[in-house]
Amino acid sequence: MGRMMDRKQWYRLLGYFGYSLFFGFVLLLLLEVQGILKEQVGMTYRPLPLIMFSSLMPIALGILAAIPGFVRVYRMAGKWAYDWIRCLAIGLPAFVGAFYLVFYFSGSLGEFLPFKEVFLKSGTFLTQLSGFILGYTLLHSVGKKENGS
Repeated sequence: MGRMMDRKQWYRLLGYFGYSLFFGFVLLLLLEVQGILKEQVGMTYRPLPLIMFSSLMPIALGILAAIPGFVRVYRMAGKWAYDWIRCLAIGLPAFVGAFYLVFYFSGSLGEFLPFKEVFLKSGTFLTQLSGFILGYTLLHSVGKKENGS
């Protein structure tokens, strides 16, 4: 019924397990920083550092989530390439979404932004989702082409 795993499968299992632990550690560390920033906002009444961090944290997590795919690409043969079309088509709207609250709260730019009601009603959900998509797309757009093409 069950077949023993060979050495390659064990390394793969341990690699993914180590990656999961590292991802969890980074997530806990970022949540700790976010908690410190929330306390700071309560004392200083200056929310911009927390808003900026809330935009940057999901980008870092998105990049971290794309690492397994990047490792597969890294091991492939070929010349490095970047998919600018993917990056612009997905990354540009995600960038605007990720930094929407920063734009909104940092000055007069906020009055010109579209979809204010949607973003403000969602709290930080849409900005965090957009940030994760942006981070993932930034690293996932890296690839390799065969040397002949």
